[in-house]
Amino acid sequence: MEKLLIKCGVEENHLLYNNILYLEADGSYTFIHSIEKKFMECKNIGSYESVLPSPPFVRVHNSYIINASKILIKTKSYIILEGNITIPVSRGKHENLKNTIKTIQGNSHIVTL
Repeated sequence: MEKLLIKCGVEENHLLYNNILYLEADGSYTFIHSIEKKFMECKNIGSYESVLPSPPFVRVHNSYIINASKILIKTKSYIILEGNITIPVSRGKHENLKNTIKTIQGNSHIVTL
């Protein structure tokens, strides 16, 4: 299974793609939220778009990349991920999200409102 290398200072972590819920931009930093914990890296969120596989990862907002396989509920303006985490969806990114969800196997668990 594929992993993402995360460098936090001198510490390095290898995080399985399947354990990543979402990435959140904060200026030139990115917070990577996993099932177990949150990591911070000194890279902007755009640098992850070319590294993470799509699908299941998709940019849904200028500040967020999500793992679409972790979506529980989808509306036009937001999604709810596992753990009841609400993420906004930009109007311009909604169609891309919809197409990504269609390509994911076993997406029948997603509730669309």
